Amino acid sequence: MDIEVLRRDALCIVRVNEDTFGETDLAGLGRTVRGLVDEGATGIVLVFRPTCYPYSSVIASLVEYRQMVEKKGGVLTVVQPNEDFQYVLESMSLGDGVKIVSSEEHAG
Repeated sequence: MDIEVLRRDALCIVRVNEDTFGETDLAGLGRTVRGLVDEGATGIVLVFRPTCYPYSSVIASLVEYRQMVEKKGGVLTVVQPNEDFQYVLESMSLGDGVKIVSSEEHAG
């Protein structure tokens, strides 16, 4: 999976630079999130491409990542890539546990 990690103190921005990905890719993203949290990150910001669609496996992974981050007292943020993604997150009540912002600048 093509990802880029930017660190700003305890905030880590993880840019996912692919439109579609499989279970193996999501597991790799999970390892990245877990590693950042284990290293002390209290804020994880996931940035998906605008053409990314929130398949059920992506949503399930977000729930898992949120739990990882919250156990360490942190916050998981998703930069809204498109309206479909935001709609799915909000309709599944993930908006309550996952912060949704419009851009990386609003993530801090």
